[in-house]
Amino acid sequence: MKKIITLMVTALVALTANAKATLTGPKDGVITVNVESAGDLASYNFSSLTSEQKACTSFYIKGNIGQNDLIALASEFTVKNLDLTDASSVNGAWVLTSDHYSYKTGLETFTFPKYLTSVDGQWVNQSNVKHVVIPNGIGNGSTEVSVNGFGQMKSLETVVIGTGVTSVGSSAFQEDTSLKVLDIRAGIKTIGRCAFQKCPIEDIV
Repeated sequence: MKKIITLMVTALVALTANAKATLTGPKDGVITVNVESAGDLASYNFSSLTSEQKACTSFYIKGNIGQNDLIALASEFTVKNLDLTDASSVNGAWVLTSDHYSYKTGLETFTFPKYLTSVDGQWVNQSNVKHVVIPNGIGNGSTEVSVNGFGQMKSLETVVIGTGVTSVGSSAFQEDTSLKVLDIRAGIKTIGRCAFQKCPIEDIV
C-alpha cells in the first residue's frame, strides 16, 4: 500500500511538473498566462496561487489554448476581462458562452486573438459581455478580415475594430441596443447593409 501511495504521489508531482503553463503577476491588475500546449493550464497546480492572484479578474493569455484550459480558468477565477490577443490558437471557444461556466454571466471585456482571419460574434454573443475589442493587426496583415455575427447583443456597450479588419458584414451589430461607443481604426473598405441598425451610437472614434 505504501508503495502504491508513493507511486501515486510521484505521478502527481510529475504531472504538475510537466504542465507547461505559467501564471505571472498580477501587473497592473492583470495576470499573464502562458500555455505551451492545449491542456497545460488544465493541469496547472492552482493551489500555489497567492491570495492576490486568486482575487484577480483580468487575464492576458498567450500560447495554445484548449477547451479544458478555458474551463479551468473559469473554475478557479471570476473572469471579467479576457485578452486573447497573442494566443496562438484557441480550441473550444464555445465555453465562453456555456451555461456551466462563469464566462456567460461574468465576462465584461473580451479581446479576440490576432491570428483570426474572420471575427465571428458567436464567440461571445450569448454572454453578457459589455466591451469587445478586435485588436490592431488582426489577420497578421496576411488577409482581408471580416466581422459578423454580433447582432442582438443587448449588453454590448463599446466596440473597438482595429486595423486589419477590411469589412463589417450586413447586420453585423444590428439591434445592439446598448451600443453607444464605436472605435473604428483605418482600413475598413465596406460596411454591409444594416450593420449598425437600431444601435444608439453616440460616439464614433
